[in-house]
Amino acid sequence: MAAILGRFEGASRQHTDAGDGPAERSAMTCFAQRVLARVDRSRSADPAATASGPPPPGVTPLSARQATGASVLLLECAFLHILENGTTDQRSAGSPASHGAAVIHALGQAILQEVSHGGLVTPAGNPPR
Repeated sequence: MAAILGRFEGASRQHTDAGDGPAERSAMTCFAQRVLARVDRSRSADPAATASGPPPPGVTPLSARQATGASVLLLECAFLHILENGTTDQRSAGSPASHGAAVIHALGQAILQEVSHGGLVTPAGNPPR
């Protein structure tokens, strides 16, 4: 997951809006870290332990637009990483393609959980704090 996060951090510098400053990029990176941590926890021996806890103090919440952009970019980075490098997870049987699809599925589920329950995304229609 560290390689996916590294790719995300590099890509987010190029793909953020002109109005997004360091605080927004930092919040997007925090969002990506929390999502990837959820994926790791969901694939561990204790899949019930997927909660992220409260966001770190001082991190600016993301607007729905920013969270959507971060989610799409994170999925793109994961997909490209899997295409270029495969997966290193040997826990499940099956082809590399089914393995990669399982990682992307877990990432999608983690994004949904983080957006719904993570506390780092402002509800739709409300401006970020």
